[in-house]
Amino acid sequence: CLCYRRLDVDAREKRPSMPDGDAIRVGLEVRSHLMTGKNNRDSVHRLEPERAVWLARFPEENPDPVLRVSAEGRVLYCNSAAAKLAEQMGGHDVPLDESLLPVVTRAMTEQRGVQHDVELAGRCYSISAMPFPAEAYVNLYAHDVTERRRSENALHESEARYRTLFETAPDAIVVHRDGRFLHANMEALRLTGARDFAQLAGHSVLDFFRPED
Repeated sequence: CLCYRRLDVDAREKRPSMPDGDAIRVGLEVRSHLMTGKNNRDSVHRLEPERAVWLARFPEENPDPVLRVSAEGRVLYCNSAAAKLAEQMGGHDVPLDESLLPVVTRAMTEQRGVQHDVELAGRCYSISAMPFPAEAYVNLYAHDVTERRRSENALHESEARYRTLFETAPDAIVVHRDGRFLHANMEALRLTGARDFAQLAGHSVLDFFRPED
């Protein structure tokens, strides 16, 4: 705005040295810029409440549960996704579920973001807690990791079954790379005379088994 006013003064000072039409045009353009700047400021002021409403929709539209909890463990805010877990997470201004209290306490005590896994309503959630000590509250961001946990558990169970079959097989089973032992089951240890796999690790299979065997 200050720049526009300086231009207006310059235009009046130079008016005798330029055609009248040019001076009038410059003055109109400067006043037009001033009006445009005012209109822009008015538009910004009008948009500020609209932007606040727009930003407030962000946590509500999050498909994952989002909560704000006081340092004492009372729910100050929960979005729609968190409200679906009302029985476990509480509602507004009610005590937080006991399974979530440790992560709130830890975040406030250590004054840093922490993560904790909990089970709520038969689902597994990874909880990220971000503390704001000056305001005495903690933001909780929950992500449903149930399917990932089920896949991990299924993999671990499959590995356990494979290991059991491998170790208890009646035949000698050896796993090697480039002819050197990587794994050997109990029967293979018995045939080689090794007390444990440490005696075989790194050795060539041919040191214990002949090709014709």
